[in-house]
Amino acid sequence: MKKGLFLIAILLVPSIIYLLFSLGQHHAAKIGFEGRFVASLDGDTSYLPLAIQPLISSKKNVITSDSLTGKVVLLHFFHSPCPEECKTEFATINNYLNEIGKNDQWMLLNICLDSITMGELEALSSKKLYNGSNWFYCKSEEFEVVTTMFSEAFDSPRNQIKQATSTVVLLDQTQHVRARFNLKLQPEIKLLQDAIKLLIKEPHIAWKNKK
Repeated sequence: MKKGLFLIAILLVPSIIYLLFSLGQHHAAKIGFEGRFVASLDGDTSYLPLAIQPLISSKKNVITSDSLTGKVVLLHFFHSPCPEECKTEFATINNYLNEIGKNDQWMLLNICLDSITMGELEALSSKKLYNGSNWFYCKSEEFEVVTTMFSEAFDSPRNQIKQATSTVVLLDQTQHVRARFNLKLQPEIKLLQDAIKLLIKEPHIAWKNKK
């Protein structure tokens, strides 16, 4: 009996030591930055956070930049009326969001690019199967607000809106654009799910320097 316990102790000690010294380190690749940036004279690049303008959600609350601070945020722009392709994208997002968990640390905003009534917004919101309380369908009373957010999120002219409505923009806790994912590509949807989890952990990770 004593020999067995001694053997187990020998096997466990190296594992415990490894966990203690590797705690907080991460061997996955860090997610880069995208979007608008400012280049200084010495060559350093500073990426700018996305300017989140006030939005009205289907739950009739106002979502502001301050209310999103500290959360990983997904932005998905859609047209109204929502065509079948749009509804398919919502269903695709739904299937993956249910697997993430930690709902208090991230948020999804579906933002309408067109004029839409509060009733229509509520109807779209009620059709989703996702159980979390961190998914909001949103609109703005000012078209200029939404198109400006779109332009900055995709770093593209406003006349290319239709080309990006199948894409989810991923923001970190400081509202910097970190990645974009195409909902029509299955591998990218899985990458989106992993990226959300990684950004949630990022503030607590001591990244291991590559040699």
